[in-house]
Amino acid sequence: MNLSPLYLEQIDIATQKGEAIGRNKGGKSLMIRMLTRKLGNLDSNSIDLINSLSLESIESLGDALLDFNTADDLTAWLAKSL
Repeated sequence: MNLSPLYLEQIDIATQKGEAIGRNKGGKSLMIRMLTRKLGNLDSNSIDLINSLSLESIESLGDALLDFNTADDLTAWLAKSL
């Protein structure tokens, strides 16, 4: 069976979108786990803000969390980044 090039292209585009969504969700989940381990339980507002970040911002947060000592550091970073 031969599939049309347009159909194959649409499948490729859908696959790429799905992979991007998966990376984004996985990155947010990992970031929340890492921050919780380093800072203790996060408040629901911080979790909501983290979940609203783009993948690029999540990557920046990953770099920044190495310098965090308290939940206030996270709050300040989120306020500055949004």
